[in-house]
Amino acid sequence: MKFRGIVFQIDDLFEHAGFGSIIDEGDSVVVKVHTGDEYNNWTMRPAFIRRVVENVKKLKGIPFVSDATQLYKLARFTSHGLIEAAATNGFAESTLGCPVVCADGPNVTWSNPINCEDVMLQIPDGNRLREIEIASAFVNADVMIVCARVSPAPDRRSMLKHIGMGCASKRGKARIHEATRPKVDPERCTGCGVCADYCAWDAIQITDGKARIDYSRCYGCLICNGACSLGGQGGLSGGLLLQRDGGILKQMGIVDAAAALIRQKKGKVGYLSFLIDYVDECENWHKRPLFPDIGILASKDPVAIDAAAYGLIAEAPFLPWSEADALPSNSDKIDSWPPNAPGRYDWNAQLQAAEKLGLGTREYELVEIDAIGSKYDYRGLGGFVPSKKT
Repeated sequence: MKFRGIVFQIDDLFEHAGFGSIIDEGDSVVVKVHTGDEYNNWTMRPAFIRRVVENVKKLKGIPFVSDATQLYKLARFTSHGLIEAAATNGFAESTLGCPVVCADGPNVTWSNPINCEDVMLQIPDGNRLREIEIASAFVNADVMIVCARVSPAPDRRSMLKHIGMGCASKRGKARIHEATRPKVDPERCTGCGVCADYCAWDAIQITDGKARIDYSRCYGCLICNGACSLGGQGGLSGGLLLQRDGGILKQMGIVDAAAALIRQKKGKVGYLSFLIDYVDECENWHKRPLFPDIGILASKDPVAIDAAAYGLIAEAPFLPWSEADALPSNSDKIDSWPPNAPGRYDWNAQLQAAEKLGLGTREYELVEIDAIGSKYDYRGLGGFVPSKKT
């Protein structure tokens, strides 16, 4: 019996999902990855992306790996910082076999953070938005292969999130995040100033011993919530939002942005969901995985692949010594996050909104690909155990 590692099964997934039908010879193919801020614990494994790149090359496509800058004050806030952080986490041309590109251009800097290269796409039937700025590298590519790490993250770390939020430029991310501008609880605020230190937009000032938010400058990125929680459970740690339904509105913006780019690609998009190394936030800082690894999903339907991923997560057991230890034993696997504001997000509402825009269907058939007996020969590349002679 021949043993093949999970990295090699990406080849089988490319074939069974029909990705060969979306890549023509000479197509520019962007491989979308969340490269992560530098030195985080659980970023996407570069070996997976290397294998995706190799499969694109086999189909005569011309691949490059890309991600867009973020709103909050960490390494990926600038173009240079994104590339440096990506390299730190193992995403470089030398490891992946193709260029790594900042999707919203090389000129996003600390002094000019909105200096993005992006394209305004229309969503006339959007759930919340009617237009969105998408980073130009994603718009200009002929084909997209989206590689998403999926978990029950605060705003549904899903395939749709990786496209809608992940492919938006900084301007586009700001438009989506407008719904989640935070609210200070004055009874809990100690005026320590940690939130102001982390705000990249100078939207928070300490006045009379309390944090005050200038909403004309606030983009709703919520880095202040995280900083406050780490810095002492103060006035922003409770997760209060200016708009009570801000979490759902943010999800609707994510779906609208995803729809704009998916429609622009006219069917030339493939989706790979990696149900591996689950943590409950985007940047994976110093946390233990919540669930055992399940595997990799592939599809040409972003709604079905998210529905399948959520279904598999819902059936998985929590792992010990993770954040799940703080939850009641009967907690919902999906809607318990974030722990300080459970129920803020609704995964089913996100899928319904995507289905309404014609992005796909929540109905799916899960077909398991058995690596044993694959026609591919990986002798010398993978491990083997003795086969039984017949």
